[in-house]
Amino acid sequence: MKPISVFLFLLLVSSTTFGLSFRSEEGDSIEVILIEAYSPKESPGKMVLTFFTSEPVKAEVIFSNKTVPLGTEFNESYSTTLEISDIPVTEGMIVFYIRVQGESGQINLSEQFDIVAEGNTTISGGADLTGCLIGSAVYAIPAVYYNFHRDSSGLGFGKEFPLVSFFSGGYNYPNGYIAFEYTYTDLNDIKSRYNFGYKQIIEMPYINYVSLGFSFSTDFRGGNAVLPEASLGLFRIMNVFTLYVRGSHYVFPGDRDKNMTQLSLGLFSAFFSFQR
Repeated sequence: MKPISVFLFLLLVSSTTFGLSFRSEEGDSIEVILIEAYSPKESPGKMVLTFFTSEPVKAEVIFSNKTVPLGTEFNESYSTTLEISDIPVTEGMIVFYIRVQGESGQINLSEQFDIVAEGNTTISGGADLTGCLIGSAVYAIPAVYYNFHRDSSGLGFGKEFPLVSFFSGGYNYPNGYIAFEYTYTDLNDIKSRYNFGYKQIIEMPYINYVSLGFSFSTDFRGGNAVLPEASLGLFRIMNVFTLYVRGSHYVFPGDRDKNMTQLSLGLFSAFFSFQR
């Protein structure tokens, strides 16, 4: 099967399967999924708060004695540190809610959350814990690769881990990110490869984004290569992950006979990276 045929097949499958499932969720209330909320022992007057929502919203945190707006833009992901030294503490706990307003004007109030005034997180409500566990499971899903080397081809798998993401303005996608990627394939003598590179993201209408990247690839045994690539971000999953289709080409400067083309289908999220 030619590379372009495989690419079109992956694109068709992802369009039909995931596109239908997302449209079925329209009309639901705005969901707030809490990732972390805690007061660090070294900074007891602060609260670290991270959460995401099912659509772009303006958000504010409601305490018993004050309300704290989290900006004026519509975002799907929030990560901030709040001053809580003036918040009343009841039996060692601080109670708060998150109120969100969607772009349509719809307003939703989260369930009650509470944290230990100093120390680790205590989250009330199983829905958010379940959402966090589901998100972690989705994040762990590996990418699937189809590799072409001369007259041979074969499947592989791997995972890309964004390390540092660079944001400006909107918060849907970073402008770019630095990533580490592990891949495994049966085509060459060296099965495992490790890629380090930078990817630039351009948000686009009709699809989520186009990404162009360049990486350095090594097997730590002398098999070094450079790796130009292009990706299409197709659909969002849980409003945190994006299904992508990517085309890459390994160029081995010292041995062109090893050059290899790779198509992949995987999930991208910058949510778990260090954000700047």
